[in-house]
Amino acid sequence: MLVLAQEEARILGHGFIGTEHLLLGLVHENGPVASVLGSFGLELETTRTRVRDTIGTGENAETSPPFTPRVKRVLELSLREALGLGHQHIAPEHLLLGLLREGSGLAVQVLISLGIDLGRLRQQTLTQLGRPGPLAAVQAMPSAGVGPGTMHGARWSPTQSSCSFCGRDTWETDHFVSSPNAVICSACLDQAHEALQAATKTERELFLASRVFGVPPDETSLESLAVAVSTALGRDSNQEDLTRSIEDFDELQPFWVLAAEHFPVGSKVVLDRVRFLDDYHATVQVRAIYPGGSWLHHALFVRSDHGWRMSAASVREIIGGFGIATPS
Repeated sequence: MLVLAQEEARILGHGFIGTEHLLLGLVHENGPVASVLGSFGLELETTRTRVRDTIGTGENAETSPPFTPRVKRVLELSLREALGLGHQHIAPEHLLLGLLREGSGLAVQVLISLGIDLGRLRQQTLTQLGRPGPLAAVQAMPSAGVGPGTMHGARWSPTQSSCSFCGRDTWETDHFVSSPNAVICSACLDQAHEALQAATKTERELFLASRVFGVPPDETSLESLAVAVSTALGRDSNQEDLTRSIEDFDELQPFWVLAAEHFPVGSKVVLDRVRFLDDYHATVQVRAIYPGGSWLHHALFVRSDHGWRMSAASVREIIGGFGIATPS
């Protein structure tokens, strides 16, 4: 697959291999991961054109272009994904998981710009991988009397490699608390302590502050973006509010209303993560909270003179997730 990434860099005239070339290599590959990406509508020429439109082409591609530091990080994360799943080799699926987990490369920006739901893509990739394979670390300890699967009524449960709340790699934090199904890093524990200290007796469910990636355009951007997110997905927004916070809402309104009629709007909107791509674009991970559960959304917001608005492509993606077709 890395050979295909190198070929894609050569085609574009780039003297390096970046995350965008890894993505193109994955789409180019004739295998299971290409099928997963294809099921989301990704085609090689469309993806290559989007990369070319984003960063342009070069003139003198090297015979053996070097990996960018970000790609080296992706390869490291791919190894951790493989080990976390109990696999002893890095497959293309692990590379895709590493790309998604790194989260800030051009590959992810291209996926978002093409309307891909990153959460759904990760889940589909994990499904494609199937059940975890045997853990090399466990196989190396036959005398310990433990192994993958069940033994004498016990079940082997590998520790997660990232915080269940903020997604931080456990290597990024000084301490973390783990259970069979979750990991909480010390940064989130500190935030939880502060939230508990400030909570009133009537507040039962508490939420941590948004984790922010990238550089906000100004000191008010995070707050104004949070307001736009809450307005676009909140239950108390009127038509004027929605028109202000959603692109092309006049065109999409009938479909938005239809979705709301069939699927109730959450009682609370929680902004979990924000990534400022540049001064005018930001991706968000949002939870709509319902009694007994939540619905996870990923969306692109665009900034203009009128403030932040959810992109029409993201709105169509959310509506489509409810099985309602919208005009393209």
